[in-house]
Amino acid sequence: MLWAILGTDRADQYALDFDTYIKWKAVASLLPQDNDRRLFQLSAGRLVLESLIPSVEPYDAGRDGLGEALPAIKSLLQEAKSRGLIGAFSLDASDYDPNFWSAEPGAATTALSITIDQPVGLYASLQLGGEGVGIKPDLIGSAITAYLQACGVSAEGQPYFVDPVYRPNPDDYQPSQLILDFTLRPMRPPPS
Repeated sequence: MLWAILGTDRADQYALDFDTYIKWKAVASLLPQDNDRRLFQLSAGRLVLESLIPSVEPYDAGRDGLGEALPAIKSLLQEAKSRGLIGAFSLDASDYDPNFWSAEPGAATTALSITIDQPVGLYASLQLGGEGVGIKPDLIGSAITAYLQACGVSAEGQPYFVDPVYRPNPDDYQPSQLILDFTLRPMRPPPS
């Protein structure tokens, strides 16, 4: 199922990125509304999550905090790495403090930063982002968002593409890292 989203040949990065770009560009043309694109992105994230760690179960993180979610996200990243979907990764959840985890209005948010080396679809994401299409094949970020939302966490994220090597000429920019910066907060329970 995951390879239907990505394409078939993981060994040829350029072919994979081109195939991914074409498929996601087609989806974007079929879904002109931003909300429909966000729903598609979330659906793709759920499929990736189910493909990588089908045994993961959501829980009530709004009430219980991120104690279970952070190890689950790390497991997701480790599985993605073992399947060749990403290179190295790091996860920074140092901003999380269970004492300040609250859905109350005005409560502090929690920052979660994930750095991923060589994610599949990186160049397709760059191209689609540059075209302003409004949808990107950020499958790992979408899977993390889908998991967090299933746990009752609002996860607003922003991807950044980074070239870890300083290059004085901007034309030589060659990003190989994806930084996912999430702002997390418990979703407010519906009024009773």
